[in-house]
Amino acid sequence: MDSAVELEDALDRLAELVVSTDSAADLANVRRRIGRRRLRVLVAGEAKRGKSTLINALLGQPLLPMGVTPLTSVATVVRRGSVEQVTAEFRDRRRTKHLLSELPALVTQHGNRDNELHLVEVQVKLADASLPSGVELVDSPGNGSVLRLDHHA
Repeated sequence: MDSAVELEDALDRLAELVVSTDSAADLANVRRRIGRRRLRVLVAGEAKRGKSTLINALLGQPLLPMGVTPLTSVATVVRRGSVEQVTAEFRDRRRTKHLLSELPALVTQHGNRDNELHLVEVQVKLADASLPSGVELVDSPGNGSVLRLDHHA
């Protein structure tokens, strides 16, 4: 049996057991996330341990800014797209489009000190076959740094 079908069957059985509205909402959220068929890989760790460098190595190109001091100030999501594109998502839910060359001004301490732009995350789409469709790599500010990683739905 296909693993996706098995998962759907398990969710159907679980739905029969759900009695609270909160649990039903949680289950609906799980179904929605599974339906996207997306694998999000969060690269997390202490500050200055090579998270951006690792993602760049996986991509085969120096896409994400790297430096000798803690650099990443905002979570950066890299995924495959039909065209190269950078989208900044703000806490107030605004989204703005940017050039790839503007990425350091959005996601680094040098360009966006302590996330003064109030970004939730920056999304980078690459028209590059080396990144499988449906896979997202997330570069995060270092644990133990003075920066805070914001979470959103």
